Amino acid sequence: ESMYLEDTNTPTSHVSAQNDDNLPIHQSGSTIVNENHARMAIFDASGKMVAATVNDYDMHALPQGVYMVRLAGANGVCKVVNK
Repeated sequence: ESMYLEDTNTPTSHVSAQNDDNLPIHQSGSTIVNENHARMAIFDASGKMVAATVNDYDMHALPQGVYMVRLAGANGVCKVVNK
């Protein structure tokens, strides 16, 4: 199973991220990397918060689907697809 960053078609592993707001977030394998260690909240497609952390977050425990990531003090969101 492989994944692609939605904007570059670069093969990676289990999640893909679309970060149109240039938030300090990126993915590495199945991990959402929180570059500035700001409070990060992850929401499922229904809007329910499924995780909150100031650290990087491993998506392995979450079901496949689309998630939105928000950072405290930042405008915009990053869409993450866990495949």
